[in-house]
Amino acid sequence: MNKTFQDIKPGDRVTILVPAGKSIKGGKIVQDWKNASGRAVIVTRHNYIGPVSHVALNMGGRFGMPGVATPENFVGFGSIE
Repeated sequence: MNKTFQDIKPGDRVTILVPAGKSIKGGKIVQDWKNASGRAVIVTRHNYIGPVSHVALNMGGRFGMPGVATPENFVGFGSIE
């Protein structure tokens, strides 16, 4: 089964792309990206019934660093059991 951004539920482990610095490639400065994972805490739907617009994530750490997953930075997800 192919899991999409619209299938995320609270408690799922979600992987997103986050900025990881810049590098020079071909004489141009480009943004580098890396994967980061966190637990979905709040899933927000457009107008409460529409498609998922963004997901609040707990990225872990001592104080639970926040993160936001959107369709633009979404990589994948799986359930935490």
